[in-house]
Amino acid sequence: MPFISRVWDPVLPDAEPLIAIPERGGRVLDGIEEMPWIPGLWVREVLNESGLIRERLQRHVHLFTALVDQGPSNFPGRLSRR
Repeated sequence: MPFISRVWDPVLPDAEPLIAIPERGGRVLDGIEEMPWIPGLWVREVLNESGLIRERLQRHVHLFTALVDQGPSNFPGRLSRR
């Protein structure tokens, strides 16, 4: 899963969240520019509980699993506001 690897590869050793989070966000946006089909695939196959990629991704990205399973109302900070 090249897109996931690209996003989750280490930013810097022991990078502070204020550095790591924007860097990862930039990686997501860069990946979407190169692979415009990612958002639709992500919604259909990752966010959907019956998605085929969801289980595989959950095994590799534990933070993703915890956040998605809790739902958006439990996301920290601004992510919880609609």
